[in-house]
Amino acid sequence: MGFSDLIIRYRTFTSQLGVSLMQLGATLSSTDNANGIQLAKFNSDDVLPMNFAPPIGPELVSPEELPAAWAYKRFRDLEEKESYRSTLLAELTKAFEILSPQDAATATAGLQDLLGQMAEQGAVVLADIVESDAFLELVARYDEIMAQEGSGSFIHRFVDLRGTVGLLTDPEVNNPMVHPLMITLISYAVGGPIRMVDARAKDAEPLSVLAQDNMLHIDNTPFNDEYKIIVTWRRGTAKGPAGQNFTFLPGTHQLARTCFVNEAGEPWSSENASIFTTTERIRRVFDAQMQLRDPDRPVVIEVSDSERPLSTVFAAGSLVHHRFRTASGNARSCIIMAFHRVADNPGRLVSDVEDTPSASLSELLTSGVPDESYQQRFITTLCAAAGQIAELLAKWKSTPERPVPLPLQERQIDGRRFEEWISASTEAPPVQEIRNREQPIPYGEVLSSEEFFDLVWRLMRFDKHGPLDLILYHDNREEPRKWARNLIREMSADRLRERLSGWSADLGHHRPADCLRPLQVHALVSEVLRTLPLDGNQTPPADWDNDMLGMSPAAAARSVRQLLEDIAEAVLRCEDMPAYLSTSLFAFWIVDSAYSLDGRRNLVVQDCTRRLLRDYVMLALTAMPDAPVA
Repeated sequence: MGFSDLIIRYRTFTSQLGVSLMQLGATLSSTDNANGIQLAKFNSDDVLPMNFAPPIGPELVSPEELPAAWAYKRFRDLEEKESYRSTLLAELTKAFEILSPQDAATATAGLQDLLGQMAEQGAVVLADIVESDAFLELVARYDEIMAQEGSGSFIHRFVDLRGTVGLLTDPEVNNPMVHPLMITLISYAVGGPIRMVDARAKDAEPLSVLAQDNMLHIDNTPFNDEYKIIVTWRRGTAKGPAGQNFTFLPGTHQLARTCFVNEAGEPWSSENASIFTTTERIRRVFDAQMQLRDPDRPVVIEVSDSERPLSTVFAAGSLVHHRFRTASGNARSCIIMAFHRVADNPGRLVSDVEDTPSASLSELLTSGVPDESYQQRFITTLCAAAGQIAELLAKWKSTPERPVPLPLQERQIDGRRFEEWISASTEAPPVQEIRNREQPIPYGEVLSSEEFFDLVWRLMRFDKHGPLDLILYHDNREEPRKWARNLIREMSADRLRERLSGWSADLGHHRPADCLRPLQVHALVSEVLRTLPLDGNQTPPADWDNDMLGMSPAAAARSVRQLLEDIAEAVLRCEDMPAYLSTSLFAFWIVDSAYSLDGRRNLVVQDCTRRLLRDYVMLALTAMPDAPVA
């Protein structure tokens, strides 16, 4: 759609909307009260009747059935990838020759076995990478970071580790996260040198919730080839996870999420096409899995161990997996790192750290520059760790009673536990239901300005975790938005209050006329994109110093710009009112982010931000039924 068409539709919608809302406002406006703000009860269907977009759901197919297989990086450059695998394996085998013949043979055979497991299952689970005392050092560092920087929400505590990259690069504690054996498995699987593109820490308390982070899903985009390492342990201990466990469906990585193709012939997808939230969708996944494997029964693996912390390497961008959240069990801590082939994604996790010729493997992974020398540097650095790789593989043979790679068949869930897993995947309460229960709106009461501000702040803490269906492009240009998205979704309660306080004068009395239709939100966000350069030459305000850790101004500007573009697109595709509410909240916060990065100077953007805030507040205070599980 051209901009002129957009303006015509925008004027038509606003003209129609103005009449209906003026009529509605005559009877439903909030009551002016000398003592404060009286909360009038508005129903969402009355305030903003809408025709929502048809829902988008996932479909797994064989590679041969894809409508645009050329757009999937997994299925491109196959000869180049195979050549790299041969080179990597040959170089590592040669490096093993410094060992005794027996140790070299053990290491070579063990590595080949794990590579085969990875290809067949889509995941490898490792234990005993370090001893308990060494792991406790990691736990102490992790807990300190989480206590200082963790963004507590009702779902989890979260830290973006690009701001504390030293945890990832410190050889005293980083082996469970980036052991050279795990890096070798990923590099071989994707067929090239890799780099870390995301790293986060999460604490998960016992909780039953159907939120995007906890749904049965596939990560990232169908067009990328993403692998992850997740380190899991019982919070505060050097024991294995025993609650809130990672689960996956082995073999499903051999399938692919199908995509859509627009009128211009461009493939695309969306995040909702990667989540499995109904029994019917899960049944179809099981059917597809059983065609590949055992035709008699589906297989779900639960990654747990009563004694040992676990490091799981898995094909996150193709393997169906799940964070099995329940209201029972122990609290779990984890560190999650995402990796892409350098040729597929030239970005760096940390953009404000200089790459040096003497960089260690972990430093290459987090801040290495993708020049012509990177592949050789990467292989050389891996081979320098051949002794470390061989040592871990030798543990496998020397301690069969405590296997280093866990036999996955022993972690298969069935019976009652399988039924609990199905229930957690499909019947857990969505965010809207928990919000309605935990933060009821006191309709009819009169609130002071401070109490009204506090109510909006509390509602935002739930709504930023609501459904958000962002587009996925075939060229992966959405990748930079991760930082900006996490900046909003994982904002701590204190930071949320601090940033919202800058707009407290604009909250005031809520009224139906504040509501915006999707095209109006789209137009406001588009206006911000046209108005602000967002080229990285601006100086963020001083109160953003902590937000900017690990990010250069240019990288932050790219991330904010991309999320602005994608929110403008997503708001036109919302499939229900809870999704529209969350998307509208993200529209406010990402425009506020752009306004802040620009130094809070532009009056046009200030007005757009104010209007988006008032839109969210009115939507948040309308009475909505609990969202049905789609």
